Amino acid sequence: YLKSANNGNAAAMYNVGECYDKGRGVTQDLTKAFEWYLKSAKNGNVDGMFNAGCCYSKGQGVTQDFTKAFWLYLKSANGGNVDAMNSVGVCYAKGQGVAQDFTKAYEWWLKSANNGDDNGMNNVGWCFSKGQGVKQDFTKAYEWYLKAGKSGNVDAMVAVAKCFIKGKGVAKSDQKAFEWYSQAAKHDNPQAVHKLAQCYSKGRGVSRDTKEAKRLFQKAKDLGNTSESS
Repeated sequence: YLKSANNGNAAAMYNVGECYDKGRGVTQDLTKAFEWYLKSAKNGNVDGMFNAGCCYSKGQGVTQDFTKAFWLYLKSANGGNVDAMNSVGVCYAKGQGVAQDFTKAYEWWLKSANNGDDNGMNNVGWCFSKGQGVKQDFTKAYEWYLKAGKSGNVDAMVAVAKCFIKGKGVAKSDQKAFEWYSQAAKHDNPQAVHKLAQCYSKGRGVSRDTKEAKRLFQKAKDLGNTSESS
């Protein structure tokens, strides 16, 4: 990679950055990772733009700078990077590096969602659920959460379960809520594990099992869930 990168190959520059980032075949060095990502970005590599943006956003290997992060995300997104499209949406939603604008956040999330990004799908669901940047619509929120959940997005799995618990955008079903919490809990999502414990504790969507409830409440706590057992 290094030889090719030194010869001006932008994709190779990105790969060198990734090696330093992950400590692959070389000692991990986040500063060098950032430098190589930025080099590849300046040479037109959209993935390099995205990763350099992430470095600025997290202050990883470089001083944190949300404005620089936003512009790199935007450039990468305009170049077709789906993760960057989602990140541009996040910047607009949080007002990080750019003025807060939920309509623009929704538009960028929809763009990333339509390009198959599960984070984008989950965020579009959130917009419909809260009526942020788009007219509130619980059915559409459920549909987008479901799409994201089926694509493996764990936060969306929890959101789908909540839709079933509350009967928001879909017919109320404790059993289906239990199924979705179970799926999310397999990924060690603290909130899902806690909710699953509640299902067992109350016999909600599943036969009551206080022993399993107790085990899951403890597991949720170990995973960092701060909610009290109930």
